[in-house]
Amino acid sequence: MRTCLMSLGHFDQAAGATGIVRDRLSLAAALQITFARRMKNATMHFCVSISIFASVLATLLAGPTQAQPVIVEEAKWASTEISLLVPDEIKPTGEHGTIVLEGEVTDEKRIGNLEVAQSSRSSAIDQFALQRFANARVSPTLLEHNPARIRLTVAVYNIKGLDFGSDYSCRQAVLDADWYAKAFNTTEIEKSSLYYLLRGGGTIFGNKKLAFAKDDEKFDLVWRHTLMACREFPDEKFVGVLLVLGNR
Repeated sequence: MRTCLMSLGHFDQAAGATGIVRDRLSLAAALQITFARRMKNATMHFCVSISIFASVLATLLAGPTQAQPVIVEEAKWASTEISLLVPDEIKPTGEHGTIVLEGEVTDEKRIGNLEVAQSSRSSAIDQFALQRFANARVSPTLLEHNPARIRLTVAVYNIKGLDFGSDYSCRQAVLDADWYAKAFNTTEIEKSSLYYLLRGGGTIFGNKKLAFAKDDEKFDLVWRHTLMACREFPDEKFVGVLLVLGNR
């Protein structure tokens, strides 16, 4: 919620920097002011509604986080899911994704011989996850059933669970989308956690500002148009632009 308020301040600055539109201002400047004011209003309403949405999903989506472990008795496997943010040094490349790591539980109760079982399609993300958990100490909860092996499903993205994309910049959204399209050789929209959160805000929780999300085709079209607009306004917030375009 604090991030939402910071976003509102950002839109205030954008709208106020140019002042009141006068005859001598260009049409582009007038459009910029109008755009900033609409962004502020859309984000303000969204923040109020999304705070309720956040409280419902807090236990599931708070990131970085670690899910409850799953023990597969037959194979003596311990499995868990972990959410991490993309490191700052990787952010400019747009690389992100989910990687599955598998290793052994050593006598010292650490992770040994860790290797990639399923790549994220980003060598940088794969190496980041490997280095993060190689020789890491296994938590007591995972050791409860004395597993011989361990499986980690690590999601590495630029979105934290509870911020609902309020601090997700247009610049980063474009970088992420371009990398995804190239890495997976597709023109399809990436169905990320943010995509499903915003869809859920309109279809499940009935957020009026996300009413357009009830229509699958319209939501996807607005998402694509938002990415296009983000290329022209890289310093804006992705969700703010999405709300403006979705409610035109």
